[in-house]
Amino acid sequence: MNKKHLVALFCLVLICFYTIQDINANQLRKNTCISQDWQYSESSGINIENIDLVARFVNVSLPHTWNAFDAVDPVPGYRRDTSWYHRESAIFPNDTSRYYIYFEGSNITTRVYINKKLAGFHIGGYTGFSFDITNLLRASLKT
Repeated sequence: MNKKHLVALFCLVLICFYTIQDINANQLRKNTCISQDWQYSESSGINIENIDLVARFVNVSLPHTWNAFDAVDPVPGYRRDTSWYHRESAIFPNDTSRYYIYFEGSNITTRVYINKKLAGFHIGGYTGFSFDITNLLRASLKT
């Protein structure tokens, strides 16, 4: 995978805001907002291993909601199912930094995958949360 490192991040449910944090012992914290260039899919009943083959994605930016028009569309009720968000990013991990992904909110249940490996799980719609993704980035460089 030469020296380029791609991050494929999949999330369930609504994502409001997130950053990748590069925390180096010798430097200040560096935050990178990655709320643009996401892809969204309402494909439920699929798993992470075959998401690339099955899901139909559309381009979105975050924050995003999939039921913005449920109260005014002709179909009664509102959607309550699994959705996927996907984004690729080039990250070049080094030996001295720690990398975290931070979400300001995600409603209700969220699973975050980095390179198709589970980075973490969160329940709750109104609290921020983060996961250390350093080892997931470095491990994918070896393969």
